[in-house]
Amino acid sequence: MFREEGAHLVISVEDNGVGLLGASGGRHPLFRYRSRGGELLQKRLNLMDKLGFSATWSIHYKTEGGAVAEIRIRKMEI
Repeated sequence: MFREEGAHLVISVEDNGVGLLGASGGRHPLFRYRSRGGELLQKRLNLMDKLGFSATWSIHYKTEGGAVAEIRIRKMEI
C-alpha cells in the first residue's frame, strides 16, 4: 500500500503468514537460508540518500502473526 503521511511517502507491505520470526526459527521449510533482503534494501536506501532522498525502513511484528514492513521516503521540496 502507498500513502502520504505529512512530508513522507510511506510504502507498506503486510504479511499475515507465520511471520519472519516463525520462519527464521526453523518452523517453515522455505526459510532454511539467511535472508539478505534487509541488507540489500539498506544498500538501495543508502544510494537514494546520496541522490538527495531521505529514506528509512522498519519491520513491525504483529502479535497475532505476520508482520508489516514499511519504507518511508521524505518527499523532496520543489
